[in-house]
Amino acid sequence: MTSQSTVAALGQLTQLAERRRREQRKIGALWAMTRADRLAAMREGRLSLAQLRVWTAAFPDEVLATSLTGTGELYWILCQTPEYLGDD
Repeated sequence: MTSQSTVAALGQLTQLAERRRREQRKIGALWAMTRADRLAAMREGRLSLAQLRVWTAAFPDEVLATSLTGTGELYWILCQTPEYLGDD
């Protein structure tokens, strides 16, 4: 490995580490919220995909489920579908 490729690899690792730190801060912010705060943030689109996934995994009964088809989808997933958005 050349010194240039080593420097490039270290730069990529540094960027990855910073991304993970940012994601962990967002997850920490999620847990600092009350259930009502999380629900409001979800409805307002203020939660990241990572926050939504972690929240859903940790507290599946807390996350809103709704349905257009009768099968029951997670609200935050349903809100992104063309059917919900009226784009069908």
